[in-house]
Amino acid sequence: MNQATDTGSTPDASVGVTPAPSAEAKPRTSILLVDDQPARLLTYEAVLSGMDVECVRALSGREALKQLLSREFALILLDVNMPDMDGFETARVIREHPRWERTPIIFVTGMNISELDQLKGYEVGAIDYISVPVVPEILRTKVSVLVELHQRRRHLETLNNSLTQARTELEIRHASAIAERDAQLHAVFEHPTEMFVVLQAMRDPCGTIVDFQYRDANANSLDLLGYTRKQLVGCLLTEMFDPEQASRVIAQCAQVLQTRQVCRYEAQHRDKDFFVTLFAMGPDCVVSSGTNITERKRAEAALRHSEARQRALLDHAPVGVAHHSLDGKFEYVNRAFCKLTGYSSEELYTKRWQDLTHPEDVTRDQQLAQQVIGGKLDDYTVETRYVRKDGSIVWVNLFGNFVADDQGRAVQGLAVAIDITDQINSQRLLRESETRLRDANERKDEFLAMLSHELRNPAAAIGNAAQALSRLAVNREKEQSLIGIVERQIGQLGHLLDDLLDVSRITQGRIEINRERISLQSCIDVALETTQPQIQEKKHRLTLSMCPEPLWVDADKVRLAQCIANLLTNAAKYTESGGEIHVRTMTENDAAVVSISDNGIGMPAELIPRAFELFEQGERALDRSQGGLGIGLAVCRMLMEMQGGTVTGSSPGVGHGSTFTLRMPLAQETHDASTDESTDCGSPGRVMIIDDNRDAADSLALLLQLEEHATLTAYSGSDALEQAVRFNPHFVLLDIGLPEMDGYEVARRMKAIVPQARLIAVTGYGLAGDKQRSADSGFEAHLVKPVNLTDIQTTFAALTADQ
Repeated sequence: MNQATDTGSTPDASVGVTPAPSAEAKPRTSILLVDDQPARLLTYEAVLSGMDVECVRALSGREALKQLLSREFALILLDVNMPDMDGFETARVIREHPRWERTPIIFVTGMNISELDQLKGYEVGAIDYISVPVVPEILRTKVSVLVELHQRRRHLETLNNSLTQARTELEIRHASAIAERDAQLHAVFEHPTEMFVVLQAMRDPCGTIVDFQYRDANANSLDLLGYTRKQLVGCLLTEMFDPEQASRVIAQCAQVLQTRQVCRYEAQHRDKDFFVTLFAMGPDCVVSSGTNITERKRAEAALRHSEARQRALLDHAPVGVAHHSLDGKFEYVNRAFCKLTGYSSEELYTKRWQDLTHPEDVTRDQQLAQQVIGGKLDDYTVETRYVRKDGSIVWVNLFGNFVADDQGRAVQGLAVAIDITDQINSQRLLRESETRLRDANERKDEFLAMLSHELRNPAAAIGNAAQALSRLAVNREKEQSLIGIVERQIGQLGHLLDDLLDVSRITQGRIEINRERISLQSCIDVALETTQPQIQEKKHRLTLSMCPEPLWVDADKVRLAQCIANLLTNAAKYTESGGEIHVRTMTENDAAVVSISDNGIGMPAELIPRAFELFEQGERALDRSQGGLGIGLAVCRMLMEMQGGTVTGSSPGVGHGSTFTLRMPLAQETHDASTDESTDCGSPGRVMIIDDNRDAADSLALLLQLEEHATLTAYSGSDALEQAVRFNPHFVLLDIGLPEMDGYEVARRMKAIVPQARLIAVTGYGLAGDKQRSADSGFEAHLVKPVNLTDIQTTFAALTADQ
């Protein structure tokens, strides 16, 4: 039940509890929530919880300015009516600072404001107003627009920096390319297989070309002609060849210089065939490039004879057969292939196989063909689609291979196609349905596993650090109290993470209850710890009357503590500053009872029966604007019923306070061996910790060192494998989600290197499939982050006992 209250002054502020991203994660956009009422801040965070933003809280204007000095925010959600420094003054100070002058400010107010007040807000820098109660859809829409604008501005800055860097790198590469150009030209000229000769025109006094002189030649040309470079350079063509041959070459070179066109021809020299290319180089020089094509000419002749024999055999084959060049152009098709595609042979010779293949199948066929050419496959068979001349689709079972030359190089493609259209049509619908279902299930599992891993890693590091600090500060009472808070809250976070992983359960309104035998007092302690800031803020006088004997119940500790905290929050919210709150425990008819009473505003009689309904709130006035959606008591009732308990409320009337009572059946008396006997945690040993999250790995190592274990930390699988033999660990605590080489692969290799080591998965992946896969990979235990020291020591002892 949410009702109104006065806005109290707040000396302190708190920051939202959104975990910091890991070292590899992309930083999240931050928004600053400024309000002197923590309940509103919780409401805003709940509304924005589905967005990828980090909510940072500030309970006063001065605390907001401190937050702005330490980090950047996409926008500020600012309460107008705050003590000490109101929203207008806070906005004015923000706008006067050049660093924050562009940060968007949205005012939030629960009071009716005049146009003059709105004008005042816009003058100090606000861009919009939102009234309380906040409409979630409006708030999310406005926040998402401003966050997107902020992200785009940051992206533009990054692009500008990248452009500057790219320009610098381009200039460096350009300078390097110029420096290497001469060396590259020389390397091209000294081609290992080509022959290059540079000829310079010799002209008579009238400018007519009468001869050509050798200016340079590469090593291949010198070997062919039988001269050294010193002997050849300076010689004339007329001195090297007989008059008829020299005259023909001079005429060809002169024509190349005059027309600036490339001239190509085949020639013979010393019983070898060459393919000669002449092209101009400058106004008076011609380059003669020669390629030895003797073997190719012989292969072409043999290929022509082979093709003639093949054609006679294939023309009447009952299946479609086609030959094509490496670029796909048809060079031969038999009659069956023409019938299959609907084209004549003349039409197909103007096309490539890519023109007939369905566009969605071309890339796959090309990839398979390249694997055959590269030697990765001997041949391939694939189901593919051809588009016939009339536009219809025909499915074929395609066998593909390539004809190779004497050196084993692919020179021609071979395709055999069989019509399977009837079979494909009958199977296609079923196959598509199965594929969609499988893909959807895989994406869901991947999402859940990644969510678990990313949320549990920071929680594990915090939990490890808290446990280590607890042992380092044994005799420091104040530090132990704070450390206890961290440890308990991390434990609750771990339970809540388990609920978050079941997406279908959340969307259908189902929450799993993990019941165990617990002390009612422990739940009250957690609830008081959670609500203490609100109670202190309004200077309430809290009185506790606890039953002298421990009250044991079978319940979910996190959920029962949540119910008690909801009722304490309700009492603090609707009790004026300086009021009284009384918490009392007792037994009644075999039930444990928690009664929470206050002397606050109370409830009218007609509201009491509806107090636990969703979205039900008492009438609110401007001086008691509390916000909220009216779901706290409804959630409390549902959680209590799921645990076999009840919650009721009563009030003598308006202005006379309220009383809410929780009842849970007392647990049956049982002997819990775990409370009577200490766990044998085993002797200290050598423990290797492998985790790419350095905070989690280092904090866990420190924690184990305090228990006299020798530790070795590795932040990647490769580093761990290199050090494993030297360290020879007894136990290996191994994270699954490692980069480059995942934990499953590390585990398989680790078993081969140090077979006596006991492998334990310590990971954020906690689904049933993850545990089975870790067992299949050689892990002997699977612990889900965050993990406390007791769980680790117990696992060590259990594995040691199995030996």
